[in-house]
Amino acid sequence: MTSLIPNLTLAPILLDVAWPARREDADAIAQRVARMFENLSRCDARVRRWYEVGSTPAEAAVPLPLAPSSLARRLAGSRLPPTEEEPEADQGFDLVAWNGEQEAAHASLVIQAGSDRSGLEWGNDMTNHVGICFEPAEPANAALLTAEVLKSVLLALIDAWEPMTGNVRPLKLIDSWAGDPPMIEQLRCHGGWITYVAAPECDEIAPPPGAIVEQTPDGGLLMLATPNTVDAADPAQLEAALAIHLALEPLWQPMDLPDF
Repeated sequence: MTSLIPNLTLAPILLDVAWPARREDADAIAQRVARMFENLSRCDARVRRWYEVGSTPAEAAVPLPLAPSSLARRLAGSRLPPTEEEPEADQGFDLVAWNGEQEAAHASLVIQAGSDRSGLEWGNDMTNHVGICFEPAEPANAALLTAEVLKSVLLALIDAWEPMTGNVRPLKLIDSWAGDPPMIEQLRCHGGWITYVAAPECDEIAPPPGAIVEQTPDGGLLMLATPNTVDAADPAQLEAALAIHLALEPLWQPMDLPDF
């Protein structure tokens, strides 16, 4: 598998959490967003404030509200419309933001949550997800891309969103692991440098030897490929991350995809 992987040192670092269908209204999602912001305020300074994405500098300087009531009003304008394929399903809410930083310190936030649709057109049923994308690793952001900081950010999202899985990995890494053509079942639950599996799903897997294993406050499981800075150029870290990914095989479910 590793022979298929491109130069990951040039890839952005994605931290995300995901969960299957769970319908929630704007008020419920706003409460989760507010909790996430509160949690992130105790993490690195580069994830403590988030701003609207705009086409002008003035629009992009507007901070997202922090109060749940204000967030609910903001989310009401970002509800996704029904689709022809699933007209009865709630598509949830879609919100994109950025952290107001430039160059190596830049990060973007994507929220797609509150949906009860199947999500099978993606090759998995994880229709809801929240992700933070960091710039590719370089000396200027090395202090951000440490296992300690990234774990704190991941735990901040886990606490707010109660996901089924979560991980930290170079963007598109899973595409290489899944092969060509892809073994699409791997897209449902995949590993990385830091991988989270919620209870009771974590009871179905056995962490690989060499993984750093920790229990989360909600009874879930964290598996880390390194206690140090995430380094996609380190073969040992890459092999450890792949071993964590393969340990999730019991959670890969065969799926019959709809015809489109």
